Amino acid sequence: REALEAFVAGNAARDGGMAVIDELDALARLGDRRSAPLLVEVAATTPFSQARRRAVHALAMMPDAPGAQAELRAALWDCEDETVADACSFLPTLDGDGRARIVALASQPLAARELRLRATARLRRGT
Repeated sequence: REALEAFVAGNAARDGGMAVIDELDALARLGDRRSAPLLVEVAATTPFSQARRRAVHALAMMPDAPGAQAELRAALWDCEDETVADACSFLPTLDGDGRARIVALASQPLAARELRLRATARLRRGT
């Protein structure tokens, strides 16, 4: 974990974040809450949507870690359907804007089918 985190910390800015996507996937598989601060930082600052998607996915596996909920909420408006789908499924609580976003996603014909299904399931589950 430490080696993966060190690589991500040292290379997250390289190629806009492309250089660290495999390491972010590995950190997600490990699911260690000690990685949360780095994952939050990557999710909040990387310009590369695929790196952000992987950081959000890792945070989705630890939604109660410090900073995770804020990044999962922000991910409801991400440009990648997979990122938004993770946010729909794993954001522990919804505020009014978050709920409104999920309502819109559930009926959005241009959204990926999986995203619409997750949004619909989240609405059924409630806050």
